[in-house]
Amino acid sequence: MTNHSSQKKILIRIVIAVILVSGILATNIWGSSTWLRGLTLHLLQPLIITNNSTTKKIYTAAVSITRTAKLSEENAQLRNTVDTLTAEIQKLKSLEIQNTELRTITEQRAGSKIKTISGEIYIQDLSPEKSSLHINRGTRDGITIGDPVTSSGNILLGFVHKAYQQSAQVRLITHKDTRIITHLPDSQEVFVHNDKRLGLIGQDIGQDIQINQSSPIFYRTQLDDGGIYDIITGHVREVRLSEDQLTQEIFIDPATNIENVRFVSVITNAAGKNE
Repeated sequence: MTNHSSQKKILIRIVIAVILVSGILATNIWGSSTWLRGLTLHLLQPLIITNNSTTKKIYTAAVSITRTAKLSEENAQLRNTVDTLTAEIQKLKSLEIQNTELRTITEQRAGSKIKTISGEIYIQDLSPEKSSLHINRGTRDGITIGDPVTSSGNILLGFVHKAYQQSAQVRLITHKDTRIITHLPDSQEVFVHNDKRLGLIGQDIGQDIQINQSSPIFYRTQLDDGGIYDIITGHVREVRLSEDQLTQEIFIDPATNIENVRFVSVITNAAGKNE
């Protein structure tokens, strides 16, 4: 009777263990199974001291399954860690490339002297149709139509569209009629226009031109002393092949949020005006 009772207890443990092992396999897919592994091995531990070869095999199989589940879980955690580190490395590489490009541009224009007039924004109209602002500087301060207008950090906001004696209207680069020639860091020219739905787009770029995501885009203006001055226009958000698969096109994010800008600088000695 005692032997029968003992066998019955072992059988019950085996049944429960099988259920738990199934749970281990399921939770290994959906989440952590640590507590199930521990409970399963605890229930099967008495089987190892029996003389029944079948129960010993069951225990050995259960141990193998729980160990495999544990290794699988640890491998998933390691893969997540590797993916995170890989993404961080790519981000650092992108920032390093961008830093190098900006430093090169800064060195190139170090010898150019620009003349600017500071002004304050007193009206903003950021609607798609108008996309403009008004500043408290005008013709009496030396401002003329076509002068580039920048924010702190040498970031292009737009160009003087209308100039009055004591004020000026600036059309922003986000205006629907924007048409400007910009440059990639390697001096490759890119024609940029504003699409109502997609924003700033640069098109007709040769497939042989290497373009890095997040690379800065510059507006290059010639100064009246013969020098050149590059102004940051934005950064590449995305690079795609054109519909005909013959050229590349880039989608550009403006380099600043105009809503956060209060003061501007107007470059007054640009030889080439954007009217």
